[in-house]
Amino acid sequence: MIYLDNAATSYHRPLCVSRAVTGALRSANPGRSGHGPALEAEALLLKARSALAAFFGSSDPFEYVFTGNCTEALNLALRGLLKPGDRVVASVFEHNSVLRTLYALGCDVVFIAPRKGFAVDPADYAAALPGAKLAVLTHVSNVTGARQPIEQTAAVCAEAGVPLLLDGAQAAGCVPIAPKTLPGQVLYAFPGHKGLLGPTGTGALFLPQSFELRPLMTGGTGSRSSEPEQPPERPDRYESGTANVAGLAGLGAALQWLMPRRARLTERERCLTGLLFDGLSRLPGLKLRSPENAVNIVTFTLRDADPAETADELWRLFAIAARAGLHCAPLTHRFLGTERGGAVRLSIGAFTTSAEITACVDAVRYCSLHV
Repeated sequence: MIYLDNAATSYHRPLCVSRAVTGALRSANPGRSGHGPALEAEALLLKARSALAAFFGSSDPFEYVFTGNCTEALNLALRGLLKPGDRVVASVFEHNSVLRTLYALGCDVVFIAPRKGFAVDPADYAAALPGAKLAVLTHVSNVTGARQPIEQTAAVCAEAGVPLLLDGAQAAGCVPIAPKTLPGQVLYAFPGHKGLLGPTGTGALFLPQSFELRPLMTGGTGSRSSEPEQPPERPDRYESGTANVAGLAGLGAALQWLMPRRARLTERERCLTGLLFDGLSRLPGLKLRSPENAVNIVTFTLRDADPAETADELWRLFAIAARAGLHCAPLTHRFLGTERGGAVRLSIGAFTTSAEITACVDAVRYCSLHV
């Protein structure tokens, strides 16, 4: 199998991840008891939280709130801050994790599209910010792989006094980012199971200590049990219930493996993405839906072929795992003009090889000649 669906989730992971998960399956409930196994579980969570802080250039591990995935992290931020009628500025590249939550909250959303190319203009965000309660921007589009100008957008949001929520689903682990260094009040949501190579069921929200949200859930924390209110201290304020100790132990192991390798892997993935883009750009009847400098993603359509059928053919004939459709980002496909059937997305990961890229280009060439 050639696995090119890393934008959905990593499939190949370092061996240390599965070992950490297996080892942590024999763990107790962290923060609930004073016996050895419970204290060991609590230590595993602190180790993972500290690894996150180190990876993202922060000194305070308790600015990272554990969640089950990026969707939960985004919901924690959006539902913890917004109410019906609040004005929100967002891009057309947002995922349904953002879109559906904003719609469900009844927010007044202003969508920003690029004037040209694949990236929004921060000046357009600045023009729409007056009266806004929040700005939202995906760091890297999950459809096109286009990197958005988060530094400049954070600067205009800081000047306007509007918090910025960044969706790092496709960027975390693939693009260097230190959210604490960005100007203004910046929140950063990300999953553990994509570029960070951790297990599914893991994610986090970078939440500065100066920023408070309404908890997404309330309940048992093992602390202040006699009080009716949710504890104000972190992490208990935002992490009710029993934690995914095994998954987070795996995430911590993945981060430890990644840290000394990240720069080399980022450069390697950049080269492989360029190789894939260049190879596909030469094929007859194929239209690329990604920019040349896309981050780990190359998306395309083939003449009038149904993208789902193309992806199915890649899997059935060549054992290439790709993803077709709207990728949970309908406004992005509307912007691209592919809202009817979507497109085929190929996404590179830490363990993708140049031989796999060459084989994939040959397979798509076959599909292009047999449409």
